[in-house]
Amino acid sequence: MRTSLGNFMLGVVLGFCLMVLESATARSQPYPIGTGLLCDTAAQAEKFVVAFNGNTEAALAQVNAEAGKDDACAVSTVAYILGEKKGEARNREGTFDVVEIVVIGGLAANGKMSPTAPTIQYTLFRQKGQEI
Repeated sequence: MRTSLGNFMLGVVLGFCLMVLESATARSQPYPIGTGLLCDTAAQAEKFVVAFNGNTEAALAQVNAEAGKDDACAVSTVAYILGEKKGEARNREGTFDVVEIVVIGGLAANGKMSPTAPTIQYTLFRQKGQEI
């Protein structure tokens, strides 16, 4: 069954795609802010794509179990600095770039961004022009 981009984004994997567009037009935000997949390594982000079958929680559980760490990959809301493409992965949803980011803030309990120590993480962006 064909999954629309909108439904897939509800699964959070493509949340970063929207935040890039939103942050580019938001003049009050010095850095992009969004909710999406964050992994400790590029390989874990690639494994998430392969494991994803429409169920974000199941794919996260599989990757985290293989890593032996409960939070090797997670879905979080962060402020970040965009880095370089580190790889790509493909599944039935399309082809995704695995991109390094530097997380510089996280969503606090009060709903506002709070600065954090810079941390390198890896996320996914759907390659442009990929139709499914």
